[in-house]
Amino acid sequence: SSAARADEAPQGAAASSSVAGAVGMTTSGESESDDSEMGRLQALLEARGLPPHLFGPLGPRMSQLFHRTIGSGASSKAQQLLQGLQATDESQQLQSVIEMCQLLVMGNEETLGGFPVKSVVPALITLLQMEHNFDIMNHACRALTYMMEALPRSSAVVVDAIPVFLEKLQVIQCIDVAEQALTALEMLSRRHSKAILQAGGLADCLLYLEFFSINA
Repeated sequence: SSAARADEAPQGAAASSSVAGAVGMTTSGESESDDSEMGRLQALLEARGLPPHLFGPLGPRMSQLFHRTIGSGASSKAQQLLQGLQATDESQQLQSVIEMCQLLVMGNEETLGGFPVKSVVPALITLLQMEHNFDIMNHACRALTYMMEALPRSSAVVVDAIPVFLEKLQVIQCIDVAEQALTALEMLSRRHSKAILQAGGLADCLLYLEFFSINA
C-alpha cells in the first residue's frame, strides 16, 4: 500500500498545482473581462452623447456600480443553486454542485459579494458525505476548495468540514475525492492548522506528507 501511495503522490501534487493554476488564470481572465465590459460601457455612453472627458471622473463610480451589479447577480445565482444542493433528486444535486464550482472558480471577493457562505458550506458538507456518489462528493469537495480560494475568509466556516475531509483519507474509496480532500486540508492548514490537530488529523496527513507544501 505504501508503494501505491508513492505512485499516487505525484498525481495529488499535480492536482493541487493545477487547481491553483486554474484559479489564478481565471482571476486574471475575470479582470480582463471586467475591463472589456467597462470599455464597452464607456463607448455606449459616448455614443449617447456623454463627452469623453466626463467619463474620467465618473469612472470609479461606474466601476463600483458595475461590480455591485455583478455581485448581486452572483448572490442571486448562489441562492438558486443552494436550493438545488438541498434537493432530494441526486441528478439535480449534481448539476447544482457542478454549477456552484463554476461560479466559485470564476469569482472573487468583489464579484461574490453577499455569497451565502454560512448556508452553502453545510449543504456541501452534506453532499460530501454521500458515500455512494463519487461525482457529487468530488464536486462538493472542489466547491469548498474553490470557495476558500475565491473567499479566503470562508475558511472559518469551511473548518467545520475537517472531520469529513479526514474521513476521506482514513478510508480511501475514490482517489479523486481523497486528493481533493487533501488539497482542501492543505489550504485550511494555512489558517486553521490547530483545528486540524485537534481533530486528530496529524497522523492522517503525515501518511500523505509528500502532497503538502513546505509552508503547510
